[in-house]
Amino acid sequence: MIGILSLVLTISMMITGGLTDFSVSLIGVMVCCVVALLQLRGGSIKLRRDVFWLPLCLLVVAVVTSFYSVDYTCNLLGVMRIVIVLLWGYCCSVLSDEIRSRTIGLLPIISVAGMVVSLIFSLSSGGRMSGPFLYANSWGMFLVLGIMICVSVLESAAGAKIGAKKSGEKRGRDEDGAAQGIEVQLPGKMDSFRLPIYGGLLILNLLGLFLTGSRSSMLLLIVWALYKAVQSRKIRKYLLTAFVAVVAVAGAAYFFLGNTQTFGRLFTLTKGSTSLTVVERALYYIDGLRCVASYPFGIGYMGYNYLQGSFQTGAYEAAFVHNDLLQLAIDYGIAAALLMVVFFGYQLIRGRQGLARKELLAVLLLGSLVDIHLQYLFMGMVLVLFLDLPEAEKCVSTLWVTESGTRTLGGKKGKTKVSERTGFGHHALTVYAVVSAVIFAYIAVPFAQCKYFGKYDAALALLPGYSECQEQRLEMMDDFETVNALSEKLLAKNKNNPKAWTARVVICELLGDTAGMCEAMDKSISLGRYDIELYRAYDESLAEHIAECESAIEAGNVQGSTAGSSLSPETGSSLSTEEALVLLCQQRQRLRERLDTTIAETNPLAYKLEMPEMTLE
Repeated sequence: MIGILSLVLTISMMITGGLTDFSVSLIGVMVCCVVALLQLRGGSIKLRRDVFWLPLCLLVVAVVTSFYSVDYTCNLLGVMRIVIVLLWGYCCSVLSDEIRSRTIGLLPIISVAGMVVSLIFSLSSGGRMSGPFLYANSWGMFLVLGIMICVSVLESAAGAKIGAKKSGEKRGRDEDGAAQGIEVQLPGKMDSFRLPIYGGLLILNLLGLFLTGSRSSMLLLIVWALYKAVQSRKIRKYLLTAFVAVVAVAGAAYFFLGNTQTFGRLFTLTKGSTSLTVVERALYYIDGLRCVASYPFGIGYMGYNYLQGSFQTGAYEAAFVHNDLLQLAIDYGIAAALLMVVFFGYQLIRGRQGLARKELLAVLLLGSLVDIHLQYLFMGMVLVLFLDLPEAEKCVSTLWVTESGTRTLGGKKGKTKVSERTGFGHHALTVYAVVSAVIFAYIAVPFAQCKYFGKYDAALALLPGYSECQEQRLEMMDDFETVNALSEKLLAKNKNNPKAWTARVVICELLGDTAGMCEAMDKSISLGRYDIELYRAYDESLAEHIAECESAIEAGNVQGSTAGSSLSPETGSSLSTEEALVLLCQQRQRLRERLDTTIAETNPLAYKLEMPEMTLE
């Protein structure tokens, strides 16, 4: 099973870490197959409810959010991610603690495999190593975890066990249930070379971390290394040797090659670029909190991607707020965020998984408070390995009891016979895993068609409500009827889709629907307040229409020719040229007033970043 878990993790890492919908569906297929395999191997099991009931509550909240989310199809994809993590947690609970520990010990090897694959793509251009994640900061966070695991393995190999072993220890746990370190067993004769192997992995992971240029990950590692050096004397020499070796290489690259994108970023922790990153993050958090205040029950997964323009107070583009706890509150509400705070707080304070795994869990959670690490499904699966997941108990039934027993079967004394009980729940979970694997495999096809092959019609034929595919097809089409139909479909399920409203502006303009065009402009601008090019395009268009109306009035042509708005029935009456002129002038005035309001509401922090010139001619 260790090989199967490692294979699932490796493939999950290689396919963008489970960030895209296509990669998530493939991971779902793999995890469901593992669940089905485990179910076929044995009878029913009993899980500890105190470990799973809070994540299950989060799943219920996420499902309920679908009914009022900004885009229900996007939110269902978020629900899918939670289901996969829960199924992965089930797999980890069924397996022994030893298997989980040895799987954790293989993560540094998996990270090196990812580095090898990504080296050519990330370094050929002289940029930062982003790994298979295609995002340097989260890849750096994973490498930090690999470094910490290497140190823990070296600590064990050197004889400095985490925690004192007590009598009654079983399966790596003491009599209080505390796990003992991170166990690693390499195949065959390689196990006797564990110390040099993990020493080399430590240096490779450190080298990879500096190539990412992730300053937040570096800072977390430095803080943890100082803590570890104080805590464990026997590991100091390994930490010192590895750190000095890699920093020496980084320093040479910085001072002689002028590389400030990878190695050199370590030496820019106190420079202006870092302060600008902090300002940018602060702006994200302030705007995200405004969204939570307006929608305390959440807006659904990826809903902020649509509503961000109406809350942001600076000119930036970010699909996530770079704080996974705040992102959870935005997506599923304050209650969901509190559930996770309680859950992870319990794991860190009362969990019995041992100090090494608690350190890994704490560092990953701290890193997720300043970035998007847990938006990667792979990182969520890694996090599950660090949790306190006591081994599940087999459900058994006693058919006969011994002569010394207090009960007999049918009034007769007999021998003891114990058999595994396979109940309805066992069969139901097996069927669920198989059906889910088929569903995930099915939806992977349109995801791939849209993402990698550009076959939008085929993708929508299989998954009609796929929002991302509808939006991409909308941007590429120039056929009036198709654009009109697509924009109406998008707005029917998501009234806050900026791309659909931008398309409606053009459609209403072509139809001569002045009222509908003005309405669509208002909505489009409200969802993209800092898109100055949008302001300018609309201002220029309004100026042209005003000039046309004035020319028509001068020529004596005042007969109305505009149609009523298909989006707003109350504006359905035809407008005369004079009425259209008044409406267009009012719209142009509102456009300029909205720009002035946007400038006035801009957060002062935004001016420390790059701001476009927010002016109209």
